[in-house]
Amino acid sequence: MINYPGMLSGFAIYESQWCTVSEEMEVNRTWKERLFSLPWKPMKKTKIITVDVPSPDLYMTENAIFGHPETIRKLREELKC
Repeated sequence: MINYPGMLSGFAIYESQWCTVSEEMEVNRTWKERLFSLPWKPMKKTKIITVDVPSPDLYMTENAIFGHPETIRKLREELKC
């Protein structure tokens, strides 16, 4: 869903929660997971999971700016100074 929160210097700003990027993180495995999962590898302590985080990029067209709500919030804070 795209939200239209207003204008900035003549550009329409659109916020979209779908403007994310995938990031890999290494997390510890629980003992239950280590002992009872297949294939059985109890000595492997960690696993890699993929999480979605807000994209730091803004996308511009001729008269609009698109970005994640968190990125748009940071942009507005920087422009207030």
